[in-house]
This record gives sequence, C-alpha cells and structure tokens, in this order.
Amino acid sequence: SPFLEFSQFAGYQLYGNEEVPAGGIITGIGRISGVECLIVANDATVKGGTYYPITVKKHLRAQEIAMQNHLPCIYLVDSGGANLPRQAEVFPDRDHFGRIFYNQAIMSSQGIPQTEEFKFT
Repeated sequence: SPFLEFSQFAGYQLYGNEEVPAGGIITGIGRISGVECLIVANDATVKGGTYYPITVKKHLRAQEIAMQNHLPCIYLVDSGGANLPRQAEVFPDRDHFGRIFYNQAIMSSQGIPQTEEFKFT
C-alpha cells in the first residue's frame, strides 16, 4: 500500500563527514488494514538506529502530525538509544529526547492509539 515518507533529506550533510541518511529514522503515513497511520521506524543500518539531534527532531515532528490529525501511531523500535558522542545535544531541554515520551502520554490521554514493536538482538 502507499506510504508517504516525511523529511527524506533530514540529516543530509548536517554532521560533516558523518552520514545520517533520512536522519536515521523513517517517518510517514501509511495505510494498515484500511486505516491511515503514522509510522515511526528506526533505521538500524544508520549508526545502529541511534538518535542524533535531527533524529529526535524528526520523531517529534511525526508525533506532532499524528496529534494534529488524530492518527494512530506505530513505532518500530530498533535503536541503540542516544548517539553517545552527541548525547549532550540530544538530552538538553524539554523539546528533545524526553519529549518523545511526554508526547506519547499526551496522545494516550487524547485517545490516540499507539503501539511499539521492539527488536532485541
């Protein structure tokens, strides 16, 4: 079925010689069993799926779109967590990494369905 990917060029040449294609995370709207859903999927082939500052920004934007349009969210998690060399840029304030979990709580209170699938290796 069709999939509308968001921010395909996020992270392009943002970190000098470090390649972070699509910000290391795929986000977009897809249709599952006829229902439009917001999908957020870590790309483990990009630095082990770790979160760069642009990854966080892209994830938060996807959640914002889901909240604005009351779209169910599916999170496909295959991530090593924060990118350690850049952790100081990932955690610093309320609009960074912790905001992802805050948004999940807000969406839950608004009745927006969410599910997470984790890959453990």
